[in-house]
Amino acid sequence: MTWAEEGAKQVLLTGAEEKRVFTVMVSVVCDGTVLPFQSIYHGMSTKSCPSPSAPFYNEAVAAGFQSMPSHMKTYWSNQRTMQEYVNEVLEPYLERRK
Repeated sequence: MTWAEEGAKQVLLTGAEEKRVFTVMVSVVCDGTVLPFQSIYHGMSTKSCPSPSAPFYNEAVAAGFQSMPSHMKTYWSNQRTMQEYVNEVLEPYLERRK
């Protein structure tokens, strides 16, 4: 666990020589339902995403979570990742609700 003063611009980590950054797309429906997350990683291929041998990987996939590369030089959401989120997460949820 790491502690820092509120408003700190940088938080030092102990024992974390390898750092990875990513964006997580979180959606909550008005009734409180939390939809599966979409994690977006820097890179052009799935090699930049968590490995299938990572702890709890299978559970995350079974829950509908997505891990995908941004196909850009950033790890931000973009039109491509948003379209996949809508097609693979949001639309199926809305169809089930109908």
